[in-house]
Amino acid sequence: MEKEGSSLEYEVYFTNGAKLEFSKNGEFKKVDCGLQQVPDGLVPEPVKTYVKKNFPQAFITQWEKKRN
Repeated sequence: MEKEGSSLEYEVYFTNGAKLEFSKNGEFKKVDCGLQQVPDGLVPEPVKTYVKKNFPQAFITQWEKKRN
């Protein structure tokens, strides 16, 4: 649990080194998988499609959802 300003958020660290952050109401904020691929279910379809089309040999290792 981490307090950032007036907001409260939670961070989960996995044994494989991945890190997940979410808000106090359980809303996903950020995932960082280090050198591993972020699970497809956490990345919006348009982003996955763009990456596969333009960077076919690459994969997403970090994903962050901004407020706006």
